[in-house]
Amino acid sequence: MVLIPYVVNYILDKDIMAHEKDQLRELLLSNGEALSENLDRRLYPQMYANYYWGAAFTDSVASMGAQTSGASLMEGIARMILSE
Repeated sequence: MVLIPYVVNYILDKDIMAHEKDQLRELLLSNGEALSENLDRRLYPQMYANYYWGAAFTDSVASMGAQTSGASLMEGIARMILSE
């Protein structure tokens, strides 16, 4: 959750090398897709993120750390896409 805003800032830096930008951008987008695919939207507003974003949430108690990281990832991706 702490790393994502810094990675987005780095990607948006005009002086970053193109191959680094592309690699980091794809990494964030890949993680965002994994998270998005595993959120059960039928349960809205209780769409909980799992610790591992590549699997659906199945526990009975949601982790605040996983939720915060997931929200930070989605916010960072939105900021990245809107700023490009």
